[in-house]
Amino acid sequence: MKENKQLSQIQEKEYKFIIEGKTVLITLTVDSDDVFHNADGKIDCPLETVLRKNNFTLNELSTWGIVNIRLVRLLDERELIINQIDSSILLELINSSMNVEG
Repeated sequence: MKENKQLSQIQEKEYKFIIEGKTVLITLTVDSDDVFHNADGKIDCPLETVLRKNNFTLNELSTWGIVNIRLVRLLDERELIINQIDSSILLELINSSMNVEG
């Protein structure tokens, strides 16, 4: 009985960020609490929050030579792309973050 209870408490992550750099490929799991529907009804998740929870920063992204960042939903063992972040937008975000910190 106890073993069944433990198994029912295990939740598989439904969303993840896939970060592609020139020399790295990083997959970050996303807590369901961090996923929401934005004003236009689309699913979204703050990248900065997921990075922080996985012990990364926006500044580290700049060192990875980011090519592509995707928020994907796992559905029937397939990855459905929910959102893609353009690398130029990401660079602006990193630069603005560095200006605020500095």
